[in-house]
Amino acid sequence: MPLVVVSRNKAEKARRPASGCGRCGALPVNEDGPGHLFLWPPVAHTLAKLSTQLTAFGREHEVDGAQGRLAVEVAAGQLGRLCADLAGGIGEQEARDTNVLFVPEGRAPAFDDFARVLSLDVARNRARYEWLKGLIGGRNLTCHFQPIVAAAGAGAGAPFAHEILVRGRGDGGVLISPGMMFEVARKCDLLFQLDRAARETAVRRAAAADSTGRYFINFAPSALYDPESCLRSTLALVDASGMKRDRLVFEAIETERVASADHVAKILDYLRAEGFQVALDNVGAGYSTLNPMGAVKPDYVKIDRSLITGVESDAYKGAIVRRLIDLAHEVGARVIAQGVEKRPGADWLVEAGADLLQGWLFGKPADAPRARPAGG
Repeated sequence: MPLVVVSRNKAEKARRPASGCGRCGALPVNEDGPGHLFLWPPVAHTLAKLSTQLTAFGREHEVDGAQGRLAVEVAAGQLGRLCADLAGGIGEQEARDTNVLFVPEGRAPAFDDFARVLSLDVARNRARYEWLKGLIGGRNLTCHFQPIVAAAGAGAGAPFAHEILVRGRGDGGVLISPGMMFEVARKCDLLFQLDRAARETAVRRAAAADSTGRYFINFAPSALYDPESCLRSTLALVDASGMKRDRLVFEAIETERVASADHVAKILDYLRAEGFQVALDNVGAGYSTLNPMGAVKPDYVKIDRSLITGVESDAYKGAIVRRLIDLAHEVGARVIAQGVEKRPGADWLVEAGADLLQGWLFGKPADAPRARPAGG
């Protein structure tokens, strides 16, 4: 099958987004129609195994040993099943290292198609987790609000802010946890797209609930290449919603997954320069969470819930939490203790100097924010 040669400049111009990051806004191409699946295994041995499988399935296919490539015709609606069957017949690493490209019937592969090359493992997962497309499109995302309350003083126990917790809705309205959503998105190489959809869903819900409230909005630093590009659409949505930027706190989650603390710091610096407040989540979960705290001096740090649970009766946890509180205060950050479920723990945290508290003791996630005191 001949290749269609396209000018590189023309191809790059066509892919360049009008605004924001091209990857964040790119939705998966609908590949349910008939066409051809091209596979590039990592080694000849894997190519031979895939060819043997196709023969066993009764699937006619073309083998190009010189190019290390297979090609097989795919009928409408069969692509996902075929990828699953092929991936299941080879090793996990082989599936991750085998590249695949689906080209719709009636045309040859073109230069732009190669931006859609996936691993066989990713192709299998996209077919397995079809519900993820609905989340990325924003249709099946919902939000809950959990209060963050003042730890001490005249307003103790009153809502200071709310964290917006984005959830997915599956078949029958069943809620899908953030952990599952984002883990599946990683398996499907769609983390960038889901993170953007979640951020923008949270902004819309915040504006609709109360545009004068203070809200924490989660984001994954590993889902951003460059903040100026990847966050452009989110910032534009904030401004269009009428919300003041200083009412939003962008909370960096899962920083332990980010290889470079400098990357996290760059993103937080950018957001602060744009007029937002920033927070680090799960501080204390690993050494990597401490690096950006000293580098960027966030407005808030959230101590990991694993350290908060039972802290009042665990001397080791207590020593760590007290030191984390001191470190945060030294860089000018306010401390939020999350996962507070019992009064003795809350009292201990107040005595230790925590500024804010979050957990079921003060309110479970709900469909709407708790009312704030007048002037709050």
